[in-house]
Amino acid sequence: MRFLHRLSAILFSIFGLTFALAYVLFRNEIAGVWPLWWLQVADLPLLLTGLIYGSISIERSLQQPSNHSRLISLIVFFLAFLLFAFFTFFNFWPLLSRQ
Repeated sequence: MRFLHRLSAILFSIFGLTFALAYVLFRNEIAGVWPLWWLQVADLPLLLTGLIYGSISIERSLQQPSNHSRLISLIVFFLAFLLFAFFTFFNFWPLLSRQ
């Protein structure tokens, strides 16, 4: 779990920096349509890495070192999955698309 926590933190930081860079490039009309493409395509990977990092952090903060509860882990990760499914649904729902 510790490896996944560190990996998701690194990936979230990299995705976040690329989003910031793409936004700056898009607003200054540099690099054509590629920054806008990146902002539209990589939003779900950014969300997924953020949810993985956040849910592991929440799960680790709720667990007691002496007593590991699988119920807490299941509840936290189930809620994270529901949140990801909710945002994925609205990302692909044609009525809310930006096009």
